[in-house]
Amino acid sequence: MLDQYDPPFSWDGNVRRIDLLGLMMVFGAACAFGVYADTDIDASAHREPFRVLQSGKSPTPRDGQRDVSRQAVVRVQFSKPINPKTLTASAMQLFGPNGKPVPAYLQTDLTGGVATLTPTLLLEPEKFYTVRLAASIKDIKGVRLTPFTSRFKTSGRRPKVNRRFIFTRRKIEARDHNSCITIGPDGNLYVADTFGHIKRYRLDPKSGLAIDSDTAYHAKGDQIVDLLFDPEASAQNLTAWISYGRYGQQFGGAIARIQMQPFGSNKQAAKQDIIVGLPHDKLLHHQPNGMAFGPNGRLYQTIGGVTTLGGTPNWGMKETPLTAAVIVADVRHKHFSGGRIPCNVQTSAPTRYDPNRKNAPVRIFATGFRNAYALCWHSSGHLFTATNQNSIGHVPKTPADPVRKIPAINASPDEMLYRVIEGKYYGHPNPARHEFVLNGGNPTDKYDPFEVAEYPAGTPPHPKFDPSLIYNLRPGGGHSANGIDEYPADGPLKGRLLIAYFSGAKTIQTFAIDRPGHIRHEHALMDRKGNPHRFAGALDVAVHPKTGRVYIADFGTWKRPNFGVDGAVWMLEPIPPVK
Repeated sequence: MLDQYDPPFSWDGNVRRIDLLGLMMVFGAACAFGVYADTDIDASAHREPFRVLQSGKSPTPRDGQRDVSRQAVVRVQFSKPINPKTLTASAMQLFGPNGKPVPAYLQTDLTGGVATLTPTLLLEPEKFYTVRLAASIKDIKGVRLTPFTSRFKTSGRRPKVNRRFIFTRRKIEARDHNSCITIGPDGNLYVADTFGHIKRYRLDPKSGLAIDSDTAYHAKGDQIVDLLFDPEASAQNLTAWISYGRYGQQFGGAIARIQMQPFGSNKQAAKQDIIVGLPHDKLLHHQPNGMAFGPNGRLYQTIGGVTTLGGTPNWGMKETPLTAAVIVADVRHKHFSGGRIPCNVQTSAPTRYDPNRKNAPVRIFATGFRNAYALCWHSSGHLFTATNQNSIGHVPKTPADPVRKIPAINASPDEMLYRVIEGKYYGHPNPARHEFVLNGGNPTDKYDPFEVAEYPAGTPPHPKFDPSLIYNLRPGGGHSANGIDEYPADGPLKGRLLIAYFSGAKTIQTFAIDRPGHIRHEHALMDRKGNPHRFAGALDVAVHPKTGRVYIADFGTWKRPNFGVDGAVWMLEPIPPVK
């Protein structure tokens, strides 16, 4: 699940992963998309101009830029949210040296603030390319875009093909709306979607492809974001955990334990809610997301923020004590929550749960995560997550702190990879916890790590903000970083983190982690010709622990009114295969 392309459902992003999914399910497509109703009226003469923002981050590549990577992704930010129905293949194009449009994926994030164009293949060396956005693109009020054109020249360097990262690609099944994926203790592949289904594939050990499938679980109305198996699960004991949200509620998030039946039994899995009342807004712009069991056996989960920048309640809800955080609970302990199941953690009336009270069964582990989609406990002993950031200009703002004289500002930070340590703050403000400063603030008039230039110089960061725990994903194409897994199989990639990029580069990016937990190298998974494997909307990734095969849950291209289009379940086979 994106903001800088948050995934389509529990994401935040320019186009906010449209939790319109839920809205569709509850009210119907007509109501859900009514706010984006198209119009033929050109009101540009009477309203504020609708344009492409030209700043340090838009457009990329910059107009006139040379020596641009042949793997470049075109990204533009708009002055106002666009009507995504008007972002068509003829409205935003990249023209090659032959004057013809370059085949590419075209996407807007869920909030409509950013659009990306991702070429499907490497661009030609030392050639000029032209980006064109037409006036047929409109904002949500029908104002036409001021036409925009920019030009850049590619590098003459040929990307080196590192054979460690070469994988062949096979489609397991065309299937839309996929949200998460994992390998079960029975060796089967499990894929959940945003409509409450968990599909199970029996894999051929030789080819790695599916030879049969069944439905392991279905709960209508549950928007499943994560699925993981219990540490004590086995082929005979398929105990798993799911994280889900429900449309139309503000505290409808839950963690449930499910007991699945063996493959082919045709029996519904038994479900028991363990934690309920987790916060999210009614349209699930962000919600309770990924989970991971730690070395101590406790369950950790990321909870998305319910505002774009911590201040303006632009989704109809203010931040709560549990939003924009990683929480932890000893859910497998027989005395969890005093035996009172489910444990209701709704922090508002009537429950008024307090995660800070002594012996609280669900407590806060770390804070400041705008919308972290997944968690991964790495074999080095470190916990990692990656976050989607804001791309809506002007309107949503951070909270102001009148005591410390910290103003409310709008900014668009880059996506980040975080090493999560208990008690630390990672940059997304939450006034409910007295956290007001976005990222590193702006403490001096010189460059400061992860500074926010929109703050006046002299704005200090939160005292628990630690830049050494943060890695910037944007330079490597990290727009909407979502699913994350460690490569556990023997071979040259053993121990690397894999992250699925829903938008932007649309790749599976890998990261080398040293023992202290620092990022030492990153590289995308490639085909034999050196082209990155790109996907319509990769949301999650899982690695088979024995074969090293990489499985991808591709949500598809987010489009109204169909939600995910051209989604699939994929397999990437390492070359040479792991023996």
